[in-house]
Amino acid sequence: MRRIDIAKRAGKNLKLAKVRTILTALAIAVGGTTITMALAAGRGGRAYIDGMASRVGDMDSISVSRKVETVEKEKSSGPKKLSQVEAEITQQLSEESYTLNDEDLKKISAVQGVERANPQVDIQAKSLTVDGEEYEATVKVKYDKKSLQLSAGELKNNLVGTGEIVAPKSYVQLLGGQKPSDILGKTVRIKFSKRDQSTFEKTFKISAVDNGTDDDLRFSYQNEFLISSEDATEIAGISNGGKVAIYGVIFVQTKKGEKPAEVKNRILALGDRYNVSTFEEERASIMNSVNVAAAGLAAFGGLAILASVFGIVNTQYISVLERTSQIGLMKSLGAKKSDIAKLFRYEAALIGFLGGVIGVAIAAILATIFNPMISNMFRTNGVNLLQIDLIGSAILVAGLMLVAVVSGFFPARKAARLNPIDALRVE
Repeated sequence: MRRIDIAKRAGKNLKLAKVRTILTALAIAVGGTTITMALAAGRGGRAYIDGMASRVGDMDSISVSRKVETVEKEKSSGPKKLSQVEAEITQQLSEESYTLNDEDLKKISAVQGVERANPQVDIQAKSLTVDGEEYEATVKVKYDKKSLQLSAGELKNNLVGTGEIVAPKSYVQLLGGQKPSDILGKTVRIKFSKRDQSTFEKTFKISAVDNGTDDDLRFSYQNEFLISSEDATEIAGISNGGKVAIYGVIFVQTKKGEKPAEVKNRILALGDRYNVSTFEEERASIMNSVNVAAAGLAAFGGLAILASVFGIVNTQYISVLERTSQIGLMKSLGAKKSDIAKLFRYEAALIGFLGGVIGVAIAAILATIFNPMISNMFRTNGVNLLQIDLIGSAILVAGLMLVAVVSGFFPARKAARLNPIDALRVE
């Protein structure tokens, strides 16, 4: 028999047992739906994290901190002198033991692949002065090149220039504008606190206006003004009464084309006093959590498919028993063993195909229904957390067909080995 004739016959046989075929296919569809949803959730989760990563950080940035050295405790369990204990604590808590200094900044800046290295400094803005009145102002430092959503203006290389400032949109009217672009180029005076409680003012030129949204990724957004790390270092020096010489963290920006992981290794090669982490590592850590969650959900789908295997085997065995005389007639008319085996394998494959397609279709319907609800609930900024992967779905359907064929192997073999004379005797 030709393959096409066998396939047509397999389809007709399944139509004759519609209810049984549909029920078996639905059993497979449960697993197919679960796995498709797991793949969709994994894909959507990765897309969301990628979008989130570009908004909360810079993929080319590296942070360097001091590796804290702890004093090893003596093995003796006997009583220790109080002075000795205090000395150990003093050593552990000394600033030099957990901070970086100008020598570290110089070394890190000179590493191949480093475009710029800026120390993290603490600045305390007190107020914004407008027409003699003081208003509350929060000033933060933009160390990296992560992109900002701006209402007006632009930032060269996503960095704030020296002497410039990014103003929050909520301050537009206070600064004499009707729309964000009206205040571009204007100067603002911000008052900062010194360590001795006195204050000083610094003037900035507005180069851009933030969009002022408090979306899901800006948990602590407080209508912030953003300044450059260079200005922040100068302000911290004035506040401190002299140049700041110790730092908690140094933020490194890698050059274009350089791999942050390779630059990280070069910094680590400077000595064992540094803890170095890249933003890419933090992103990969979160991404790995999403993949693990998706794999766990897919595992449930795998269990459902495993259970459906027994349904396929049962269905095929019943089919063999019901059609024994038909099989005998086909053999007596010249059908080969291989033709009979193919007929049952094709039937199994069609059941697997039907179950897979139903499973993917159900998953697509569920994704269409739930995506708007999830987006509104978790404020995903338009990113669908359930994204059906067409290629992955096609592979899944093909895999389910293969599983069905393997499941139907023994029933097909039983049918192929039937003696035509004995088979014809069966009523």
